[in-house]
Amino acid sequence: MKLKIEHHPSSPDRHRVELSIDDDSGTKSGGEFDFSLTSTDQERLRWYWEDFLDYPIEPATDEVPEAERRIEEIGTELFQGVFRDSAASQLWRQIQPRLASTRIEISAPSPQGSPQIPWELMRDPATGAVLSSSAESFVRLPSAIEVDASPLAGAGDSLRVLTLLSRPPCGPGDPFRFPSVQLLKFLNAETRGKVRFSVLRPPTFGQLSSVLLEAEAMGEPYHVVHIDGYGVFSDVDMNGTPEEILKYYR
Repeated sequence: MKLKIEHHPSSPDRHRVELSIDDDSGTKSGGEFDFSLTSTDQERLRWYWEDFLDYPIEPATDEVPEAERRIEEIGTELFQGVFRDSAASQLWRQIQPRLASTRIEISAPSPQGSPQIPWELMRDPATGAVLSSSAESFVRLPSAIEVDASPLAGAGDSLRVLTLLSRPPCGPGDPFRFPSVQLLKFLNAETRGKVRFSVLRPPTFGQLSSVLLEAEAMGEPYHVVHIDGYGVFSDVDMNGTPEEILKYYR
């Protein structure tokens, strides 16, 4: 199942969403709600996911309970705003039992000039489930606009993109999805022929440095470096010394 949430901001504090699922019922709904983050909220979220990860030990840990409490409140408030009307509530009742096999797509405007919503925090107050970590997948879709790469590449030239794939194995039989195919969907037909993709092999920092320096020396530097990857924690002993713990956050 796929749930799509389309975000249409009416103002910095007022938001309209359209919800739809792709099952046989074709259920759709829409509505408006008020939501905003104070400057204090924004700084607290930034600190929790940036500064705290660099120093996840005392005295920084003293601030964690308050930050996590506020994160839960924001997630609950956002969930209740999105699924507030009866049609949206009915849609959620269809999804909730199958959340683990549901893909959630967020379609939102580009960041410039638009209010930013922390969709990843959405939390079902009835179950405590955080949608971004409980769903099968949770993604943000780029704005539905065509991108013209010509001004970047220069007349008669190509837009050079270096793709770095860094994905740990997830098990036998997992499909390999080349991200450049998805990127090409957002280029218009004329521009698509002007884009040249290269894949970094092996995807290491040393190889990245070498390839970038070589491209610069040849007079063909890359315009874009696209990093597609994620990592996993393995054999992490959180009872170790601060230095041993911190190395897993770098």
